[in-house]
Amino acid sequence: MRCPRSFVWLDQVVAANLQPLFPGMRILQSHPFRVTRDAEVQIQELEAEDLLETIERGVRQRRFGRVVRVTVDKAMPPDVRAILVENSRSMRTTCTPWTRPSA
Repeated sequence: MRCPRSFVWLDQVVAANLQPLFPGMRILQSHPFRVTRDAEVQIQELEAEDLLETIERGVRQRRFGRVVRVTVDKAMPPDVRAILVENSRSMRTTCTPWTRPSA
């Protein structure tokens, strides 16, 4: 007999565990979002010798890249969306609403 499988979105797991993540804080609401950063990795011909090391260095530096897109849940209120874009520190950031695909 096969067991049915269930899948849970990672943002749902995070939302369900906000109180342990932020002890002592009052959680009023939560809204999932994704940030895309400029993760351009330039590989010089001489560096191609150690490609793995070059890619690892690029991944480490990616979190400092310029924010190029913020994707937000369609249910996120406009005032929360505005704060998120403002804090992305980029005037050229695009904010795209999205709806989670059904499972």
